[in-house]
Amino acid sequence: MKALAKYAGALGALSPPEAFLATMATVPRLMDKINLLILIQQFEVPACAAERGRGARGPPALSAGRPAGRRERRVS
Repeated sequence: MKALAKYAGALGALSPPEAFLATMATVPRLMDKINLLILIQQFEVPACAAERGRGARGPPALSAGRPAGRRERRVS
């Protein structure tokens, strides 16, 4: 990545993946930003889970200490 950041030639002379990487190498603190995006992605709730009503309380396996798929039985 550092070598591509120092590249001074024309981007047209590079293949499309190399040109993309050369452009990305000019982004300040690139690795910090990529690591942050990876961290955020690990904690995002999938849209389908949010639609089922699970988005507010997190993944079912972590909800109230119960295993996934099990529900409490209410006694009247």
